[in-house]
Amino acid sequence: MNAALKRIDEQMQKLRQNPPYCASAEAVPGNPWQWQGLINGPVGSPYEDGTFHFEINFSNEFPYEPPKIVCTTKICHPNISSAGEIGLQSLSPQFWSPSITVTKLLKQIVDLFKQPILNEPESVLETKVDAILRLNPHRNRDEVKARLPKPVTVELNAEVADLFKMDEGQYRRTAADWTKRYAL
Repeated sequence: MNAALKRIDEQMQKLRQNPPYCASAEAVPGNPWQWQGLINGPVGSPYEDGTFHFEINFSNEFPYEPPKIVCTTKICHPNISSAGEIGLQSLSPQFWSPSITVTKLLKQIVDLFKQPILNEPESVLETKVDAILRLNPHRNRDEVKARLPKPVTVELNAEVADLFKMDEGQYRRTAADWTKRYAL
């Protein structure tokens, strides 16, 4: 068994021993590289009572690169694109770590269902640059800004993100309606 498959098998064993709240996953029969995941909409969220399906695909480079996780159930969510891509920092190569488990990823996705994450505004980056320059006034502003890690875009559905920012109540009603239509 190669190293990636061994690690994938270990991940499955850990997931079975300690499944996260509202989530589960199993390997597709005959294909340990591809899993089918399931998240039950958390109580109190607009996704409550919904069942959301995911595909989890591992590469030969796992655990040194993140799995690809795609939501295959149509969903109204700022962090999930219309193609099902999930805007989660820990799934980006920039922030991925081999110590991140599938169990932790599923927990983070459940947390997104409870509370979407919006992009870090440019003002936050400028505040970080200002703080560094206060401590190091001799540094060049553009160089400091260039050295800071670029924020990962987590808003993958701009229309839904804008709705969430402008009218959270309407966002919750729309998300609940989509849950009834597509996830029940």
